[in-house]
Amino acid sequence: MRIRAGTTGDAERLRALWDAFTAETSYTPYPPHPFTPGLLTDNTVLVADDHGTVAGTLYLSTANPGFGFVFGVYVVPEGRRGVAEAFVRAAARILRDDERPYIVLGVDTPNEGARAL
Repeated sequence: MRIRAGTTGDAERLRALWDAFTAETSYTPYPPHPFTPGLLTDNTVLVADDHGTVAGTLYLSTANPGFGFVFGVYVVPEGRRGVAEAFVRAAARILRDDERPYIVLGVDTPNEGARAL
């Protein structure tokens, strides 16, 4: 898989992956945040491209000048081997190049896989 920048052309697939992500990883009693166009325009979006098919996503908010906030990391179950780590490394390179010294990963406490990341 190749990590690349997501584009508005990926929006339909990103919506489907967001829905799969929230279905699998939402542990709160209130509804998860819905997919909105702002997710694509207000954040840096990275995708895992598996020979032309988007198989995973990472959203990176750089709204705070001191750090980047990573959220919405999701990879289809059959493609998970090492992709989430590659995503986080790619996000860290973006932040380093932008001279932001910290990266923060948003994780729900019961999500053991994400906490291990």
